[in-house]
Amino acid sequence: MSWITIIWSAASGAGLLLSLMHLLLWCQNRRRWHHLCFSFMALGVIGMAAGEVIIMRADAPETVGVAGRWIHVVFGVITASMLGFTHFYFGTGRRWLLYLALSLRGCALVANFTTGENLHLSSVSTLDQISFLGEQVSVLGEWKLNSWAALGQTAALVQLIYMLDATVKLWRSATTEHRKRGVLLGGILCLFLVFASVQAAVVTTGAVRMPFIMSLPFYLMLLAMGFELSRDMIRAARLASELSENQQRLMLAVEATSLGIWIRNLETEEVWASPQWRSLFEFGPEVRLTMDVILSRVHPEDREQMRTATEE
Repeated sequence: MSWITIIWSAASGAGLLLSLMHLLLWCQNRRRWHHLCFSFMALGVIGMAAGEVIIMRADAPETVGVAGRWIHVVFGVITASMLGFTHFYFGTGRRWLLYLALSLRGCALVANFTTGENLHLSSVSTLDQISFLGEQVSVLGEWKLNSWAALGQTAALVQLIYMLDATVKLWRSATTEHRKRGVLLGGILCLFLVFASVQAAVVTTGAVRMPFIMSLPFYLMLLAMGFELSRDMIRAARLASELSENQQRLMLAVEATSLGIWIRNLETEEVWASPQWRSLFEFGPEVRLTMDVILSRVHPEDREQMRTATEE
């Protein structure tokens, strides 16, 4: 029994489930872009996990170089998704820092394909075997560090600064509930970004002989973020239930007093009206109401005054 296969497969299955769930949430409300960013983040972590398993099972140095190159691609997807999530969910980050972080990560991806085996490794000559989770896995034996790796670390640093700045600004401007949420999610994102950068650095510099295992902490990050976002959905469902109850009470009061009420949508210019209101103005239930249609029931001498009043 391979614990590596079991653990990485189970984590990837959970990540895929989270990705699909938040993709469906975004499809239901296209303006909640943080759900789409979360979905891509989860897919990126799955790709990173697959690359890590390939490296651990590699029997040739070339395999490690190619797998590492594509791990940097999916890490680019993860970091871009993290930045997008912070931008859309917090709404407080500085745009120039966001653009700078994205630009640096883009430059790092170009260097990843043009300066060596990948962004961290200029070349890989040999592999060694170590024991990990009860089986032999491949780790770096002899290799040369890519001098362009500093570009990736710089991109990660700018991203960290952006997310910290967005978290601090949210703390200063939001309500208590939003402050707690911002600190939790912002802290989680920053913590795991630092972990990923440090783990990649200590392995590629030879400070620690171990396989790349950045994906497992990222799965924990996804679970923590998913839990917090699920609380948002629970709160939204509770508010919707309370709103429905209040609407029912309002309609009962309106019917009891024979009042008619109408609501105008300022974006579509359509008007919703209660049955009693339609009866008072002699509109059938099939009539599509707009302000022009309503004004047709007003005395000609009063139309302009009513139009001005409703516009104000």
